[in-house]
Amino acid sequence: LLILVGVAAFKLWAGEEILPGDAPTAVASAQPVEVVPGAEVSFDGSESYDKDIKVTWQETESGWKYNFLEVEIDGVVTNWSWDFGDGNSGEGETASHEYTEPGEYTVILTITADHEETATATVTVTVVTPSLRLTAEPTSIPVSTEEEQSTSTLTVRIEDNNGNLITDVSYTVNLTLSDDNLGTLEPTTLTVEGEEEATFTAGNQSGYAFITASGEGLNEAYTNINIHGPLHHVVVTPESATLHIGESQQFTARGYDANGISVPNLTFSWSGGEGAGDLSSDGLFTAAALSGWKTITAAETQTDISGTAQVRVIPSLHHITVTPDPVTLKVGDTQSFTATGYDAQNNVVPITPTWSVTGNIGTIDNEGNFSATTLGTGSVEAAASRITGSASVTVDGDGDQPPTVTISADPSALEPGTNTTITVIVRRGDEPESGVSVSLTASAVNQSGGHQHNSNRPINTPNPSTGTTGSDGKFSSDYTTTAFGGEETITATAEGQTVSLTLNVRVPGLVQLATGTGYDLTGETSAHPNNHYGTSTTNSALQGIARDFAVAYPEEPDLGYNDMSLTKGGGFDIKNGWDQDINDSNRGHTSHRKGRNCDLDNIDEGMGHLDKLKDIIETTYN
Repeated sequence: LLILVGVAAFKLWAGEEILPGDAPTAVASAQPVEVVPGAEVSFDGSESYDKDIKVTWQETESGWKYNFLEVEIDGVVTNWSWDFGDGNSGEGETASHEYTEPGEYTVILTITADHEETATATVTVTVVTPSLRLTAEPTSIPVSTEEEQSTSTLTVRIEDNNGNLITDVSYTVNLTLSDDNLGTLEPTTLTVEGEEEATFTAGNQSGYAFITASGEGLNEAYTNINIHGPLHHVVVTPESATLHIGESQQFTARGYDANGISVPNLTFSWSGGEGAGDLSSDGLFTAAALSGWKTITAAETQTDISGTAQVRVIPSLHHITVTPDPVTLKVGDTQSFTATGYDAQNNVVPITPTWSVTGNIGTIDNEGNFSATTLGTGSVEAAASRITGSASVTVDGDGDQPPTVTISADPSALEPGTNTTITVIVRRGDEPESGVSVSLTASAVNQSGGHQHNSNRPINTPNPSTGTTGSDGKFSSDYTTTAFGGEETITATAEGQTVSLTLNVRVPGLVQLATGTGYDLTGETSAHPNNHYGTSTTNSALQGIARDFAVAYPEEPDLGYNDMSLTKGGGFDIKNGWDQDINDSNRGHTSHRKGRNCDLDNIDEGMGHLDKLKDIIETTYN
């Protein structure tokens, strides 16, 4: 605010003054905003600006009055100060800086204008870890001979997070070979600005050459080259196949040298299977006629070295007959039924049928023995390979009918430690029977969860365990499965009859970890012979860790995977001790025996690989 006071006796007064306007505005930019350590980042603050106000005045003719005029004009930025966010700073309208460590940095620009006003602006720079990549082409080569050297080209790339080459920073990369007897590398040290190549030359010994690339500030990268000798033998897979008429099986052949190293780029001639079906030129066999075992042969076309597999064609089930048919019975009568399978030409096909009853007229066991319990009509059915046959059954006759007792659970397949509802229904004929006393008990099926000692295995009690049926003939009870995987049987007793059902208690999604390369399955005992079950995700990860470990530490023995989970998951006893809380952290082998994890906790006491595993996980999977 400008205030003028005075008297002009002889002349008119006039003047001007520059005053501060609004605060200045700082504008900061960086290029590029994502870099690797050692790369230069350029900073620009030239778009920053300041605004001032010019005030002019002039005395009027009549005196004692003044005219004022305010005009906005450009101010002057006098200083640019940069804080690069890593403890370093710079000055100037533009600046540059190189970061040495990965991370996200907030850069602050502070400007000062001609009236000492200040303003700030920020820009973010992300410094990423460069990614080292190593590939080989081709990945399979023959051993070298005196007449010809066998080589593979190695490509070393330094990339950013988006897979783009980093060309503005130079890196020193060292190449190492797992076994010097397998060949040589040239050169072993490269200066890489983006991408460089080296050459691997095979020796005269077959095997798998593992090559490692490494450098300061870089991850390790790996590749392997398959070095094979002359073809020694051929393996055809599958080794054998059993087909029905019209079905097909694709056979494949692979060649190997004397050390079992795969030999690539082979061509095979296929023959065999005459009288049983047709074999195509690429190993596809289609069954056409019933036969015993036939030989399929794949011969390598240049050497005539061959391998074989076996195939047979068996009849296809077309229909099932159940005898006798029809049958009329009295309540309480029994009848044995027989099921016979046939193909389309009425040749007998052996079957193991599953028996069932329709119409709620009786029960049948696994051997086809039917018991008539209720008046009415229905059928006895036998099923195999999605084919069903049946016999008609009529149950008639007067007199008192014995009551029927049925039991069900909803759900009947569930995880350890979860609830289900048990329902018992008592009927006499088609009518519900009320007021019938019902008792329930629970028991564990021995060895059903992989346990070989079950004498004192805990079991829960249905709640309530006794009661009477209501007007609908039903009695219901709640039951909670134990924390131990396996089968638990619920038995109901009513009207002198005993019925039962089996609850399948298991952790869902468990599959067995197959025997593989780079790891051993350990910890199996006579009490727990099958203890290597886990989810498919867990199993895949364990196989991946083993592969990475073999590449990183080829001289080390295979990893040992111990005590994952029993067949159906859940907890199990430690030295026959069942009474420990499954959630007690002091209890040995807790979480992995629920089918969730693998026991790596004590690996440093075993094979001494814990630090190496942590290093692989942090380096490869971080």
